[in-house]
Amino acid sequence: MQFSGVPGRWWHDARIIGLSSVGSVIEFYDFSIFILLAPYIAENFFTGSELVRLLETYSLFAVGYVARPLGGSLLAHFGDRYGRKLVFLLSIFAMAFATLAIGLIPGYRTIGVWAPVLLVVVRFVQGFALGAELPGAFTFVYEHMPAERKFMGIAIIISGIYWGISLGSLVATLLGEFFSVAEITGFAWRIPFWLGGGLALVGYVMRRTMPETRAFEQIKAGGGLAGIPFLEIFRRYFGGFAAGVVITAAFGTVMVFFYSLLPSYLITNLGYSHLAAFRLSTFNTVSLAGLLLLAAAVCRFDRLLPAVLAVTLAAIIGLSLLVLNAAIDGQGRHLEWYLLALSLFVSVGNPAYNLVITRLFPIAIRYSGVATTLNVANAFIGGVTPLSITWLTYSWGTPYAPAFYIAVVGVLGIAATLCIWRKNASNNNEASTG
Repeated sequence: MQFSGVPGRWWHDARIIGLSSVGSVIEFYDFSIFILLAPYIAENFFTGSELVRLLETYSLFAVGYVARPLGGSLLAHFGDRYGRKLVFLLSIFAMAFATLAIGLIPGYRTIGVWAPVLLVVVRFVQGFALGAELPGAFTFVYEHMPAERKFMGIAIIISGIYWGISLGSLVATLLGEFFSVAEITGFAWRIPFWLGGGLALVGYVMRRTMPETRAFEQIKAGGGLAGIPFLEIFRRYFGGFAAGVVITAAFGTVMVFFYSLLPSYLITNLGYSHLAAFRLSTFNTVSLAGLLLLAAAVCRFDRLLPAVLAVTLAAIIGLSLLVLNAAIDGQGRHLEWYLLALSLFVSVGNPAYNLVITRLFPIAIRYSGVATTLNVANAFIGGVTPLSITWLTYSWGTPYAPAFYIAVVGVLGIAATLCIWRKNASNNNEASTG
């Protein structure tokens, strides 16, 4: 790996990337432990049958996703108006407060109906802050890094997502090793939230030492700030925004199915055991986290980004069919190799599309543009993908339905990528002849 600049510059960039990645680790660590500990949370905060309590807990989980687009748009507005660092600090502080609070709120038996009410408020605050965390990390790293390290920085931030999920699974496993079911239900379920909140507080203290981006300082000094950045997205950059939403939806659909829904799909539709399904899921998640770090180390893309996106999406469409075919036929060894190949292409395509989206918007509205694009697409993906794949699988009566769904969304993503490529080429030609 080659780096330009003196060692001081290398340390500056490494520190910026590391502290920017903390939020993605915490965000998906919390995502993981909340799902894994849902039965214990339900027992402490809700009444009624076991099914009703669990459904209420999962509904509470959804509150965070509802709050994300709201928080992303509002906090990103302040990030474009008053500075990236200010919002970056605010988002991780709110995450620390909310995660700690989940582990400190007394249960229903202690304070009655106020227990679930407070939990709803805290989950809303958590989701509100998270809506600006990843877009802020991408914007912050993009504006701090030299051209040859932008891909690397974003790839490491994304790898933090999967290390966070893996960390959550590990902590939940250790909880089961050291505590009985009664102890976990009584108090020990709170420990992972205390750990997550403590990690976020450490991240907040360390982020206070980070400098504001030079790009923002220059545009602020030059009076180039946008009045209402959110409106500028739709007035002047709607085409880029729409293309970014489609590309995010294409990659996001792959991420949701193969890195979240896969165990449920294998168990429900193909008769896999829980152990086999979750082994494959763990292998998949850890492989992607490692491959993202490898991609960060060896990949350097600039003008080739749209081409990289188109090729990776085409490869992912083909590999999706191979993965499902191997899973249906029970080809365990082939399935693992196909999943590894899929993760290889995802590890390149995922940072690439986030880098493309970050480049779509000028400095004055970049934070708002990235936040709005990602949150709109992810809200759509989170709500539509599980329902659509489940409905198609049952209505068509074929386990290959997810591959068809991924192929349709993937082709739309390729088309959106080619539109961006064509627009970039047109802009470059105008610049060279103007």
